[in-house]
Amino acid sequence: MSLKRHPLLTACAAASLKGFTVDLFVQYNINERKTLQEIDKRRLAFFSSFGLVYVGATQFYLFTKLFPAIASSITASRTALKLFPAFASSKVKARTGQTIIMTGLDSFVHIPFVYLPIYYSVREIFYKYKLDDEAPTPL
Repeated sequence: MSLKRHPLLTACAAASLKGFTVDLFVQYNINERKTLQEIDKRRLAFFSSFGLVYVGATQFYLFTKLFPAIASSITASRTALKLFPAFASSKVKARTGQTIIMTGLDSFVHIPFVYLPIYYSVREIFYKYKLDDEAPTPL
C-alpha cells in the first residue's frame, strides 16, 4: 500500500492507527491504566473508528477536493482580484491566497459547525448505548 496509489486508504489507516495509539498512550500514561483489563476498550474503539471514518475518509475529501475547489473559485473571482490584487500577479501568491482561504474555512466554518458537533454526537451515541442494549423504540 502506498500513499500515491491509494491515498484514501492510506489516510483512513493512518487516522485510525493514530486514534488508537494516542488514546492507548493517554490511557496508559496519563490515566494510569496499567493492565489490559483497566483499558477502556469502548473509548479505544471510539477513537479508532472516528479516526477511520471521519478524520480519515471525510477530511480526506474535504481537504483534497472540496476546500481546494472553493478556494480556487474564490481567488479566481473578480471581487477577490479587486480586493487582493497581489494574488493576481503570480501563481505562488494565488496559492498563498488559496491556503489562507482553506485555513479560514477549516478554522471558522468546518471545526466549529461541522467537526465538533459530529464528534460530540458520535461520542454520545458511542457511550450512551451498550453493545447488548436494544435500540430505543421510536415514539
